[in-house]
Amino acid sequence: MKIFYSDNHRKHYPPFEVFDGGKRVPYLENPNRMDQILNALKKTDWAELIEPADFGLDPIYAVHDKEYITFLASAWTEWLDSDPEVAASPEQNAFLPATFALRRMPRVPNTLLGKAGYYMMDLSACIV
Repeated sequence: MKIFYSDNHRKHYPPFEVFDGGKRVPYLENPNRMDQILNALKKTDWAELIEPADFGLDPIYAVHDKEYITFLASAWTEWLDSDPEVAASPEQNAFLPATFALRRMPRVPNTLLGKAGYYMMDLSACIV
């Protein structure tokens, strides 16, 4: 089985995730868990680890709105620019929406947090 993996995956390591009832808990998907999975896969004869290739943005734009990709590319830095307290300790924060927009909304909100609520589907997929 081909398994696409890159050490870049380690960069997604939020300080917490929001669990049932709004409780902040340590993020389950972390580099240590990744190491355990990789070590187990390397011991098999069926796992083929492959570095993903970069095909540019055209395949991504083929399946996602350009506005969504623009949001993902800029949300973190826009958020840091908007809040000096967060910018002072970004490693302790995760960008999450305060509310979620109804998906039947005919247009994307204008504000950063509005866009977060429009594009992000739950509190376990934060931007870091």
